Amino acid sequence: MKSGSGGWKKMTSEFQDVWHLAGDGKGSTYPSLQPRSRLDYIFVSPSVKVLEANVVTSIPKASDSLPLKAHLSI
Repeated sequence: MKSGSGGWKKMTSEFQDVWHLAGDGKGSTYPSLQPRSRLDYIFVSPSVKVLEANVVTSIPKASDSLPLKAHLSI
């Protein structure tokens, strides 16, 4: 799903999108070799503090999408 889509809005009505809270830039994850779209997410409860969010680019051939990483405080 794309950010802002109906599914994304439904998820963010109850959970937080870590990228919107702590990510830098577009957060594009797909396709992994030349990412142009943000299709991958981490959603957390509003009680979780998001310290940092990053797209992991170290091994782009491992999947069709790049993984996300988030540092959280619970």
